[in-house]
Amino acid sequence: MVSLLAVSLGLTATCLLIIRLSVKQEIRSGLDADLSHSLSTFRSIAAQRNEMLAREASLLADLPSLKALMATQDAHTIQDGSATFWTTSGSDFFALTSSTGDLFTFSNRGSPIDGQQVTNGIQACMGSMEATCMVSFSSNLYELSVQPLSFGPPANGSQLGYVIIGYAIDQQVARQISEVASADVAFVIDGKIVVATLPLDRLADLGLHTPSLESNSVPLTLKLKQEVYMAAAATLPAVSQEHVELITEPISEITTTGIRTTDGSERPADVVIYGTGFTASQFLTPMRLLGRGGVELNEQWDGDARAYLGMTVPEFPNFFMLYGPNTNLVINGSIIVMVECQVRYIVEALGQLLRTGHHAMSCRSDVHDAYNDEIDAGNKEMVWGVTDVPSWYRNRRGRIAQNWPFGLLDYWERTRHPDLADYELT
Repeated sequence: MVSLLAVSLGLTATCLLIIRLSVKQEIRSGLDADLSHSLSTFRSIAAQRNEMLAREASLLADLPSLKALMATQDAHTIQDGSATFWTTSGSDFFALTSSTGDLFTFSNRGSPIDGQQVTNGIQACMGSMEATCMVSFSSNLYELSVQPLSFGPPANGSQLGYVIIGYAIDQQVARQISEVASADVAFVIDGKIVVATLPLDRLADLGLHTPSLESNSVPLTLKLKQEVYMAAAATLPAVSQEHVELITEPISEITTTGIRTTDGSERPADVVIYGTGFTASQFLTPMRLLGRGGVELNEQWDGDARAYLGMTVPEFPNFFMLYGPNTNLVINGSIIVMVECQVRYIVEALGQLLRTGHHAMSCRSDVHDAYNDEIDAGNKEMVWGVTDVPSWYRNRRGRIAQNWPFGLLDYWERTRHPDLADYELT
């Protein structure tokens, strides 16, 4: 009897222990999923807010009265007349700059910020090539949108400057995110908590854990005061942080102690990371493709690659390529869809060629040129097409040779069925 009881107790204890561990694992798994969902929710909310911000900035940039003010190009006049437009924008941050990024005026809600920090942050945003960017001004955090201002159509090159508006990442934004994500949130800049929905008496403990949170890609268990929390961190791309300096001067040489720029300044460096990118404008390199008359394709392009629908070039019969000039996407879809459209178009084009009894097809020059004129005009309307803004999207001739400036649906419609009238058939 005693032996049986001992066995029963032993089995019961073992079962309880297993169940307890299983439940603990299940709870942790659920919390991990909830945290992951909260981060995804935040990113989704941020994307929606940023899209709206970019639209509002674009509408503001189109106001004739603001263009008239900026046409004066006088800093004092612009500063005096800017208050009305800040009120109109309803934004937490408002600024106007020259076409070269020189600050005319700025206004912000919240604690005062330094003008030089504002200049550096705005110029960093201009170089980010994104529709919006997050900027840290000391303990102030803003999401900004930079929009060019032009007198008349942007294509005529009469740029007056830039209008910049933004919203603050403040307590109100944190609460909204917290409610939708069903989790407490905190924003940290350089290890310092600047906005949080947690009770104040728990922020000191959270501050002690921020280094470990930032260095881990998995949720961690934290004890804040007497409460146990599961916490995860996501790094947000922010420019203009105090320990970050944006240098736009070209590098003249790398010395034994650091980096020297063309203005003669030398900055000490212990580590240099080469972010030289890739030769994006040198399409099909190092292949050599010969067309009619023995012309080599890259010699014909001479550093300015162009193609009809990004796939075919005049005088190169039966030649098609994928992911060619001006088929890269930045904000308007997936390159996979673009390539699928191209494959379908090429296969159908070759099928039509064979069914009509022809042997070769070559894109007509007039069709090719008209198409590329349309592409160039479209890219000039985009932020990456703003005059004098350097980026890897431009080739050595200054033309945007990478990006598709229209919607994904437009490309799909243009490539649904090949039109043999666009080709010379032999």
